[in-house]
Amino acid sequence: MKTATFTLTKRENEVARLVAQGLTNRQIAAKLFISERTAEYHIEQIRNKLGFHARTQIAAWVAADQSGPGPDKARPPSALADGAAGRAPTRRSVRVAAFGLAAAVALTMGGLAAVAFLSRTAGAPAPSPARVVQLNAATSRLTSWSLPLSVQASNLAVGYGALWTVSYGAKVLTRINPKKPAVLGSYGISAPPVGIAVGGGQVWVATAFGDNALQPFDPKTNQSGQPVPLGSDPALQGIAYGWNSIWVTDKNNNLVYRVDPSTNMVTARIAVGDGPEGIAVDSAGVWVANAVDATVSRIDPTSSRVVATIGLVGTPTAIAAGPNGVWVVSEPANLVVRIDPATNQHLEIPIDAHPSAVAVTHDAVWVADGVGGRIVRIDPSTDRVLSSMSAGGRVDAISADDQSVWISLHGG
Repeated sequence: MKTATFTLTKRENEVARLVAQGLTNRQIAAKLFISERTAEYHIEQIRNKLGFHARTQIAAWVAADQSGPGPDKARPPSALADGAAGRAPTRRSVRVAAFGLAAAVALTMGGLAAVAFLSRTAGAPAPSPARVVQLNAATSRLTSWSLPLSVQASNLAVGYGALWTVSYGAKVLTRINPKKPAVLGSYGISAPPVGIAVGGGQVWVATAFGDNALQPFDPKTNQSGQPVPLGSDPALQGIAYGWNSIWVTDKNNNLVYRVDPSTNMVTARIAVGDGPEGIAVDSAGVWVANAVDATVSRIDPTSSRVVATIGLVGTPTAIAAGPNGVWVVSEPANLVVRIDPATNQHLEIPIDAHPSAVAVTHDAVWVADGVGGRIVRIDPSTDRVLSSMSAGGRVDAISADDQSVWISLHGG
């Protein structure tokens, strides 16, 4: 047994064990109190880090490790010896060994439920085309603006006269004309993107892992710049711009990196809570949603230090900041939480939805129910739900400017 090139996080190891037990994404999500989409994301992270592309390989890897250190370890073994003693295994050898072991486990143990998963999904119909639609922030109604996409958009950002999307599965950055529905260009990304932000003259793409995890893109030349060296085997998730800096979360090391966009250099590494994912910036500070310990870390941009830790009832799914507070949604708890930057006190707002994403305009908070395909509008002055509308499909991401809420969808 050899050591993995990329370490798995504590949560990824938990997910790997549940995959080996044959649980579906929905069952994993329910057991870990996370969203189904987050469970799917963790499985994709495991595949990418270990060089796998099937659930049976993950199950086989866990089964092979039962006689040695358990998958709870910070750096689990993930590759079998490659023949000659002392020679580091290749990803191809890991995949081949895992395939063989997966078959053996399936035969000798009566077949893992992961095999049943494959048989259930083999004949599944292709998903409906993905698209981006526009919602008028003043009227709370969908406009006629609608753009079909060739790939599903997992994240959105608005800036520099364009709407930007990234696709986790297709590993592409897409530039869209927001005035008329048209794709202006698509650009390949080296690893699966997990976040996007606009600021400092660049479009910034955070990818799931690797040495090139934070990549700037110049909207003037449509060219990618030199990646920002982060080190420490990062597993990025959330990204935001503010205070003349790029802020990005690393859930593998429980860190937030502060990057100077003028030099593309890390100026601070800030320890936060366990499992930092979402991040938002406003005039009061930088706010980090920690998914594992269900807290929000408040960072003072002047000192680059955590000055407060705010406990939450439910696991935070997404976070956004606006003129009327910081807004955190918890999909497992069906809650929207408003944090007052002046006092760090928070108010819980139960809603009849499973909130998966949130965006803020100057006079409204927009909460997406991803699976339910709905957009809920909250009045920030009264903390009351004003309306709930169908988005026309499953919501993957939302972003907003002062006039519009942009929604990426799939299905119908």
